Amino acid sequence: GPRACRRAGRCAGGSASQLATPCSAGSYAEGSNNPTCIPCAAGTFQDQVGQTECRNATPGHAVPVAGQPQQTQCSTGLFNTNAGSSQCTKCDIHDTFYTTSGAGSTECDACLESRYYDATNPDPLKCVPCDNETMVCDQTGVSLQNLFVRQGFWRLNPDSAKVEECPMGERACPGGRASPGASGSTGASSTKSVSAGASGTTSGA
Repeated sequence: GPRACRRAGRCAGGSASQLATPCSAGSYAEGSNNPTCIPCAAGTFQDQVGQTECRNATPGHAVPVAGQPQQTQCSTGLFNTNAGSSQCTKCDIHDTFYTTSGAGSTECDACLESRYYDATNPDPLKCVPCDNETMVCDQTGVSLQNLFVRQGFWRLNPDSAKVEECPMGERACPGGRASPGASGSTGASSTKSVSAGASGTTSGA
């Protein structure tokens, strides 16, 4: 019991000897004869009681203050590549148009509207300005693979950034992801998506 633990001067690992009770989540006690529980440092956490060490925050997460039982996901627009971090980093370290595809990201893998993301380019050139005359980049998260072209234009495949005027007239190229002369649901659904137009600019940043 607690009294025996105090008399002997030793307690089980993860417990404080003066209390003889397991350390709470967010703290730890090294070894088996520590007088107090120690709060986990910023960048680390412990989600279980009675532990002898804390866990590092995983990439895509951070622990901003000491004594935490949980890690926190990096918010959209922030990222973290390292374990054991106390804060996430803004994507604008690369360029003002960089962001993330969601929370908990380990890289800046998306662009804000008016740009599309091309993973084949080196940083800080992955966020490429859209040509508003031929492309639709009116929302965050457009990539080269899901880039829509406007009606009257086409591109060879999803990995091609080269957009050309339709050689067979505007009706043959409905826009979206369709190739010239394509028929079926791809063209029909794409037409709806491109009708809103793009709100971004073509000027470089």
